[in-house]
Amino acid sequence: MPKAKGKTRRQKFGYNVNRKRLNRNARRKAAPRIECSHIRHAWDHAKSVRQNLAEMGLAMDPNKANPSFVYWSHRLCSLQVKAMEVDVEERPKELVRKPYVLNDLEAEASLPEKKGNTLSRDLIDYVRYMVENHGEDYKAMARDEKNYYQDTPKQIRNKINVYKRFYPAEWQAFLDSLQKNKMEAELRPPPGPEKLEPGFKARRHVWLQMRLAKPHGVKRLYTHTLSHTPLSGEGTVSQRLQFIFWGLWEKPEPAISRVD
Repeated sequence: MPKAKGKTRRQKFGYNVNRKRLNRNARRKAAPRIECSHIRHAWDHAKSVRQNLAEMGLAMDPNKANPSFVYWSHRLCSLQVKAMEVDVEERPKELVRKPYVLNDLEAEASLPEKKGNTLSRDLIDYVRYMVENHGEDYKAMARDEKNYYQDTPKQIRNKINVYKRFYPAEWQAFLDSLQKNKMEAELRPPPGPEKLEPGFKARRHVWLQMRLAKPHGVKRLYTHTLSHTPLSGEGTVSQRLQFIFWGLWEKPEPAISRVD
């Protein structure tokens, strides 16, 4: 709906406005801050944009700096071929007064790109634990007790692939260490019988049968465990009672076992 004639209010001067801040914001909008530090430090505000870029060896219009097929086709339609060749040959070249800007930009562009994506240390430890304990058995990884988030085998495989892609050198070093540990374990001689220190008595289990004076003939098993360690002098004796009810069969012979 259009406004009625004469109903527009006149503008009033704002006395509560900070004029210094208003002018600063206006200047920023008119001449925004140049993000590239090399160009910003070499910029001359007394000259135009074309003059500044020409002094740095940069082009204001990339189509004119690298003319394409469309550009030359339009030129051929408007001018003769001979006149165009003369125009291109006699075009004056701009004098580059600040070549260091272009050199700095080329050096910065040649640097390798920094990777912004990273993985958390918890995920890396999780992947290394799974591979170290299960190899490539993803189903066993899914059943592992450390699989807190209940990942499926395919989800675990995808996490391992992400770790390979993000840190290929670290992944290869991890595989080499696993292979080295495996070879050392294969070359290591099998452990022999354990030698007891002087004064060490082996653990003994003695099972004694005791018949209870009950008419139904239930038997109770008494287990007596003796354990001696050299760190406690003469040896400490720990006893535990275990009652197992037997059926009505013949009394077994007492058994003595020696655990080395």
